[in-house]
Amino acid sequence: MTSARAGKAVVLGLAALGLSALAYQAFRLDVPFTKSIATAGRFWRSDTRTRLFNSPAFVRDRAFGRELLEKDAAWPLDWNVVLTLPGPVTSWDQLYKASYVLAPRSVFLRIAVPREGRPFTLDPLRPGEAPPK
Repeated sequence: MTSARAGKAVVLGLAALGLSALAYQAFRLDVPFTKSIATAGRFWRSDTRTRLFNSPAFVRDRAFGRELLEKDAAWPLDWNVVLTLPGPVTSWDQLYKASYVLAPRSVFLRIAVPREGRPFTLDPLRPGEAPPK
């Protein structure tokens, strides 16, 4: 009987020790409340374009996100877009991002060498022009 109680006590003690170690790490790594409130305030004061640009989708590819936002503001909504990429490796991910930002325009993908040695190019496709094949 006593060995069973001792075993339970050891298990409960180890569980409590593990949970306290986890709780300590959570509190130690947590951002102070005042900084958390300040960050939330900056987030809600920013506009939609800033939130989109700082989203995880564009963190690793700022140049692509910047150009998408510029073209979205500059081109009329009835123009479609041709996205030229050098290869199919990252093309689907970039095509999805471009389609999301440039909606309601259609985005066509062209696999070719982008001009000017750039990693990508965005070209307008005016109404009546045929999409690339």
